[in-house]
Amino acid sequence: MMNKRGQEGFKLVNLILALVVLVVIAGGIWYFTSKAQSAATNIPGNAEVISQACGLVASEQTKTSYCTQLREIRTDEYITCDGAKDYGISITDADSMKSICAGETNNLKKVVESACNNEFKDKKSTKINGEICKY
Repeated sequence: MMNKRGQEGFKLVNLILALVVLVVIAGGIWYFTSKAQSAATNIPGNAEVISQACGLVASEQTKTSYCTQLREIRTDEYITCDGAKDYGISITDADSMKSICAGETNNLKKVVESACNNEFKDKKSTKINGEICKY
């Protein structure tokens, strides 16, 4: 005759294992959906528009538009085409413009200072190329 007590323990072990598996599955689903949502919010909604516009001015070698023109990437956040790479936006011909923009540092500082002092004067949280306006 079989021991009934052993069979009861087997049922309890199965129940505990099933609960552990369900908790692990639920935790995995939560983890991956939260990671997917955070990855989606880090990419700006108008990234494709910025990529196309910057690619166009890069192909025309228009240094003023590429290196110093501010483009809105999010509310109260602006970038230049040269700063787009920091937001994961890829631009065709960006490598050819890198050396050109290195020579435009003073002009970019003037544009940023002017924008912070005029357009964004009342907005203390405005960022340009990742830095908060401090002028």
